[in-house]
Amino acid sequence: MTRLTRRRFLGGVGALGVAGMARLAPAGEGHGDTQAAARAAAEIDPVTNRWRAREPMPTARSGIAAAVLDGKIFVFGGEATAGTFNQVEAYDPRLDRWGTYTPMPTARHGLGAVAMGGRIYVISGGPAPGGSASAVNEIFTP
Repeated sequence: MTRLTRRRFLGGVGALGVAGMARLAPAGEGHGDTQAAARAAAEIDPVTNRWRAREPMPTARSGIAAAVLDGKIFVFGGEATAGTFNQVEAYDPRLDRWGTYTPMPTARHGLGAVAMGGRIYVISGGPAPGGSASAVNEIFTP
């Protein structure tokens, strides 16, 4: 498992998902550096206020979005030096496992996601690494 550090989780949390009592933070290294993409994921215990490492994301990246649906934390898109990603992966906190889903039609980073009515709306984001933007809005239904 990835060693937990203050820099990794306070300096670069890409998204935060809450499923039941599991609070998961998939994280890149942040700091605006696409080369610092990471697979790290951690869960905070709300009682002890302590982080613990969880199963890493399958795809290393930063600039992601996350939303919770059906008890799973879905992570969308992201970026690294290789470009932007269209990956969709979901973490199941009961099993401490990631699953892979059909990719988004449009690869992008710096996007937003919200779950509503059994769907996840994946909003905006940049199609190219760095400071790009788009008006793309897509709906994800698992």
